[in-house]
Amino acid sequence: GERPFRCKICGRCFSTRGNLRAHFGGHRGGPPNSCPLCQKKFTNALNLQQHVRLHLGGQLPNGTGGNPQIGA
Repeated sequence: GERPFRCKICGRCFSTRGNLRAHFGGHRGGPPNSCPLCQKKFTNALNLQQHVRLHLGGQLPNGTGGNPQIGA
């Protein structure tokens, strides 16, 4: 597919401006999102959410039980 949005820093191309913005955050050195279970770091909160699901057997905590650092 067409990827007209190019990162000025690394040259990587994206199909949407929003994806480019999310990618660019990694270049700015903003605080990464880290997994409270294994400390793996993610620049994208949705990728972190998917990763946490792997730890929890495909489900996200509801904030009432399990690890309170992950919930809510």
